[in-house]
Amino acid sequence: MPALSVESIRVRKDRMVCRVRLSEDCPHRSWPQLIETLCAARPSLSSHACVNSKGPGFAAVMNRTPLVHVLEHLIIDFQAQGNQQLFVGTSQWEDESAGVGTVELTFVDDMLALQAISAATDLLNEALREQSSKGVSDL
Repeated sequence: MPALSVESIRVRKDRMVCRVRLSEDCPHRSWPQLIETLCAARPSLSSHACVNSKGPGFAAVMNRTPLVHVLEHLIIDFQAQGNQQLFVGTSQWEDESAGVGTVELTFVDDMLALQAISAATDLLNEALREQSSKGVSDL
């Protein structure tokens, strides 16, 4: 079973809503080594705009933020690749203790958005596997 899975996707007129579940042994928050791995693959990730209480962008919180928030920004990054459209997203826990959260995202093309969700989920799971094999976690 992957560390993170998208259980369902609802396509609405103005956004997609993804229900996300973390496996029991998956950390709920990011840590610097994980973010370093993700930024190596997606260099623009750290320059994302992000409304948060710590600073003006995603870089201010990315080293210790919920994995559903990381997934949100990865999906946006994949959607924005080669596209001048502005993409907006939100993420929140439905039940943090159960590892269940929601990511909502705007999109231009539903098929491209679905590909971005798949690519972002695969990348995050690969980075989580890599970190786990190195014995690195969010401790």
